[in-house]
Formats: sequence, C-alpha cells, structure tokens
Amino acid sequence: MNAEYVRELDGSYLLLPACRDKENFAERMLLFAHPPGLLPFKLYQEEPERKYSYEISGRKSLAALCAEEALEAEQIRGLLRSLYRCCEEMEQYLLKPDELCLGPGFMYLGKEGWAFCCLPDHEESLALQLQVLSRYFLRKCNHDDPETAYLAYELFQLCHEDNTTFPQILELIGQEEGTKEEQEKEKAPSRSSFWHLFRRKG
Repeated sequence: MNAEYVRELDGSYLLLPACRDKENFAERMLLFAHPPGLLPFKLYQEEPERKYSYEISGRKSLAALCAEEALEAEQIRGLLRSLYRCCEEMEQYLLKPDELCLGPGFMYLGKEGWAFCCLPDHEESLALQLQVLSRYFLRKCNHDDPETAYLAYELFQLCHEDNTTFPQILELIGQEEGTKEEQEKEKAPSRSSFWHLFRRKG
C-alpha cells in the first residue's frame, strides 16, 4: 500500500490512496460521524487523485514502537483490547471491521490509547489480518520474558486455528484491565454479526 507522510503547520498526516474515484458510505460516515477508536479522517483531493488523510499528530505507530524496543505482554494485550472495542464501535456505525488496516504502520498509540486506520472500500479478512499481526507480535516481542514469549506464541497458534473468535482471543489475553462492567460485556455473547467476522474465509 502506497503510504505518504505529510507534516503541516497544524499537524502530521498519513495519506493513503482512495480505493474509488467516487464517494461511498464508509467515507461519509468517517467524515461526519467520527467513530471512536479510529484515526481522525479527512478527504484530500488533488486532481485527478483522491486520497484519504489520517491525522497522526502526537501518535506513534506500532512499527515505530517496535523499532525502539521489544513488545511486552501488556502492550500486546492493550492493543488487542483496543482493537476489540474499536470493532464493536464500528458495527454501531455500520462500518465493516474488514475495512481496518492492521499493518504495523497503520495502528497508532497516543495519549488516548490506540487508534486504527479504516480505509473505505478496502476489504481484507480481519481473521487473515490477525494471523499476520500475530506473526509480527511473535517476531517483535521480548523473548527474554517468559510471560511475553508464551502469550505471543499462544496467540499465534490461536489466530491460525479455524473459526477463531475474538472472545477466544480475549480469554487468552485475560481481563486484567477495565471495569468489572466492561469485563462482563467482553465475556458476554454478542448479538451482532461482529463475532462471526473472525472465521477464516475460503
């Protein structure tokens, strides 16, 4: 994916090429509704190109964090919990979690936690993206820490099984963070279609 990085007077931005040359539903939703958990979104038009602009001011990508130091178990848990909450929010706005980009250069950590890049009309199975992400965790984690190494390996194994669901991932990473109400919500069965999006396609 051709990504550009622009620094302007009002902040720093990630630019990605638009998948279509016309406006679509996801694009309008990101522009006007600002779903929580997603990077702030704008449409950047420079004829004849249309690009999507994501504000990344004050944030650092997962790739940049891993370039500085190895990942610890709690960092992996925090990212996955944030991803789960983001996917739940996206369903409330009729957005598809498959439109997320889970590459290390498209997930950003800031003061308010992790924020993810939603690319309208880009659809890649979330299950397959989680497989790739789990391999990245396995490579970049702190192998000298037994807890971290064990978590990364078990997550890798789980994400490569057939029909893995996010509740299984949440059970693996544990429920140490969040309020009791949030923990119970994460454990409870969901009526939304979100839970079925983690089945391997094909």
